[in-house]
Amino acid sequence: MRWQINHYIFCDEKQTLLSEDGSSQLEPMMVELLVYFCRHPNEIISKDRLIEYVWQGRIVSDNAVTRIITKLRKVFLDDARKPNFIATFPKKGYKFIANVQPLADYKEKQPLIDIHADRSNEIIKKSNHKFLLLTTFLLIAVFCSWLLFVQEKPNSELTIDKDIKISGSIVLTTDAGNEVQPSISPDGTRISYMSITSDNQINLVIKSLKSHEKVYVQHSNDADVGPASWSPDGKEIVYLVTSVNTCQYYTRAVNGLQLEEPELIYTCNKGSYGGMSYTHDKNTVVFSENKGAGTPYELFELNLKTKIKTRLNQPSVHLAGNSQFDLHPTKNKLLISSPDEKQWVGFYSLDLDSEKLNLLFKQNAYICCGIWSHQGDRMVLMDGFPSYQLASYDLSGKEKEIIFSASEQIIRPYRHSNGKDYLYVAGRHNKDIKLVDLINGNSKTIANASVSDRLPAFSPNGKTIAYISEATGSEQIWLYDVVTEKRLKLTNFDNHSHYFDLKFSPNGQALIALDINSIFYV
Repeated sequence: MRWQINHYIFCDEKQTLLSEDGSSQLEPMMVELLVYFCRHPNEIISKDRLIEYVWQGRIVSDNAVTRIITKLRKVFLDDARKPNFIATFPKKGYKFIANVQPLADYKEKQPLIDIHADRSNEIIKKSNHKFLLLTTFLLIAVFCSWLLFVQEKPNSELTIDKDIKISGSIVLTTDAGNEVQPSISPDGTRISYMSITSDNQINLVIKSLKSHEKVYVQHSNDADVGPASWSPDGKEIVYLVTSVNTCQYYTRAVNGLQLEEPELIYTCNKGSYGGMSYTHDKNTVVFSENKGAGTPYELFELNLKTKIKTRLNQPSVHLAGNSQFDLHPTKNKLLISSPDEKQWVGFYSLDLDSEKLNLLFKQNAYICCGIWSHQGDRMVLMDGFPSYQLASYDLSGKEKEIIFSASEQIIRPYRHSNGKDYLYVAGRHNKDIKLVDLINGNSKTIANASVSDRLPAFSPNGKTIAYISEATGSEQIWLYDVVTEKRLKLTNFDNHSHYFDLKFSPNGQALIALDINSIFYV
């Protein structure tokens, strides 16, 4: 899972703490402690409680706890005397006082293999921190039901699978919280999704697409519920329920919006927030599971009649592991998005009957969550990260088509059950840049596009400011002349990368920009 901690991004699976100043690799116990703090912000937590839940009762001294606290403070540049992150309460314990919001992109409690991720692929959490000005909204949109089957079109017209014309998108959820992990029922009448409330509660919602009525799939008050998957006949759902100390999967009969009593089918490892999906056989589900927080995910199959669990044949496990998979629309095959040790993603096809695993293609990039197209002969995925477009690839990865362009950042795609349309989860954020005179206190705006402007860097002579802006739909380097107050777009990058740092050379004649896997010289 990922969290926004003030201006940092914390990913427990990759064990990293990311800010615009760079990335820090955390030790395993630092990760475990920080996860616990993120789940219990603004609570005074005793050392005994930390030893019980973070060190899981292992015999450790108070000094061991203090050492990890000190290391966390160091990586946050936090002053114990004037803390912004970890406050000490003598003889009582510690309180994590930073502004914490869960993120996910890509799946959060279901970890993503990308930097977006967790329950996934894909949660972007609304933050109250004014510095970030993060005003997010999550759209679950459909490539509209007006998609028309047409004859062969000119090359200039956007098409997918040669016969579907792209015509637009519509909003399916408008809750006050953030909505992720959409799944349309097989009859197309209902949508299930996870809704993240302002108090960080994760709820599973089933909504009628006709009447717009909603029902909440509820368990205990302290439990997070979701994501869910519909059975092939649309009469049941399988879904995840988690709390600090539990991880369980349930099935539940659904008649319209009427819910029957839940049935516990599997107890997963504590801290394992994977995803589960029915196969084309109602009695078999596939799910991802790890051995506890911070460990990589593997894929398993569960027979609902015998309750026998079987590990699937799958790619080698690296980083977050094999948490991302998609069932073929008609065949008993999985599409697995699996990262290598460099975080570059390979796409694999697994035949569930023969257990034959084939590598389709790899991308020398960090791109999350490929899915089968409706015909199952192509793949649909985001066009880079961050992405404002969806792309369709043939199964060799060579033939690429852009099938949709959005005005907001796309987190990941899903198939609609009608066999034509697609869903996507998307969010928008807005960061502006201001120049403040520290002597007289005056300030003026350098960049205030309706999207993100960030990473300002002064040239050595102080006359120019370089920054990253999404004003043209993708992240580009812009220049601002402090004297004339004019702006100039410097680059035309076409790789839709996300940049983490920007620096001038000592002579002011060049810039370097850092993305996930590359350094660019301009």
